[in-house]
Amino acid sequence: MEKDNNLLNKANNAVAKAGVELLRKEPFYAHVLSGLSRIVSEEIPTMAVSYKNDGFCLWINPLFTVKELSDKERIAVLKHEILHLVFKHLFRSRGNDRELENIAADLVVNQYVTPWPLPEGALLLSSFPDLDLLPEQTFEWYYEKLRKLRNSDAGNKHPKSKDTLDAVEGNKKQRGYHDLWENGKQGEGSNDKIVDVAVKKLIGQALQKSSVKNIGDLPLGIQRELTRMNEKTQVSWKRVLRIFSNSCGKTKLESTRRKESTRYPGNPGTKIKRLQHIAVAIDTSGSIDEKTLQLFWNEIIGIQKTGAKITIIECDCKIHKVWELKRNASLPELKGGGGTNFDPVFEWLNKNRNLGIGGCVYFTDGYAAKPTIKPSCSILWTLYGADEDTSHLVPGKVIRIV
Repeated sequence: MEKDNNLLNKANNAVAKAGVELLRKEPFYAHVLSGLSRIVSEEIPTMAVSYKNDGFCLWINPLFTVKELSDKERIAVLKHEILHLVFKHLFRSRGNDRELENIAADLVVNQYVTPWPLPEGALLLSSFPDLDLLPEQTFEWYYEKLRKLRNSDAGNKHPKSKDTLDAVEGNKKQRGYHDLWENGKQGEGSNDKIVDVAVKKLIGQALQKSSVKNIGDLPLGIQRELTRMNEKTQVSWKRVLRIFSNSCGKTKLESTRRKESTRYPGNPGTKIKRLQHIAVAIDTSGSIDEKTLQLFWNEIIGIQKTGAKITIIECDCKIHKVWELKRNASLPELKGGGGTNFDPVFEWLNKNRNLGIGGCVYFTDGYAAKPTIKPSCSILWTLYGADEDTSHLVPGKVIRIV
């Protein structure tokens, strides 16, 4: 027992010493670290962060921390965990492939750990040499790139990267320990919004304690993330969606015997009939988070209740199904799973101009090439979990659900 206590004390002291060094060299990260409660435990193999009891925790394996890391590597691992908080990786899961999500998250943060050296075997962009991974991309971008390694022909197209993935998946120390993000240890009653607010508060306090020079010395990628974190949403995506749907209406004149013509007495009058027909294209290429899809679906049902006719188009790299949304329709079971191509939907819209569709809402993660076909109606790109770059989503307006 005395030996165990001695090891626990050494682990705590080692982390404290690393924190002092961070305070000297990179104060922002040290200030974030000071906001974390520490749990020294052998429950985890390395280090990890989690949300627990209304606050963030740094989990520390004492043997790993004291025996397996040099002083500089210890700082690197601490900075690695802090960066997961900065990039809000604790709740950015797409729910499709946990292993690839873990690797994608590590690829993001490990780019910013320098000048401290990561332990041998840590995942870097160079660990996947034939996958064309660009620096300073988002978690979602790397995740989509890594998905290629799940294809049956990945061994032929990306042999070196496929070998890396196969080697990494059985080695949690190499890819980082993220199980606390997903197995319920976040704390009872926690949800994405609560954790999001807590992250912003933690980072905001660290920024207040840091000087302008300290913040200015941070890499541009980190500064961009901090800027996005502090931005307030100016426009509700739900409001934009409803305004767009209203703008898609068309009108036509109809004769009616209920009203006499003022111009030609004795003849039927005319009335203006408003027609509202909207297409909703749903990208079925990947796994859409059910909560996000349900949130979007509720808004579409709301638009339908205003009298709009809605045609649903299920499409990944090709259209799988086109159907009219009926009253009280439940959330569909989507079919697809291939790559994404926006052109089939635009081609369908152009071929079906006679249906009087006034606009198309395209629900997608945005991961596809720029469309080559110009659609015959207005487009509203509605993104979930998407990359920051939306320059290829033309024509139309872009809104983000998450």
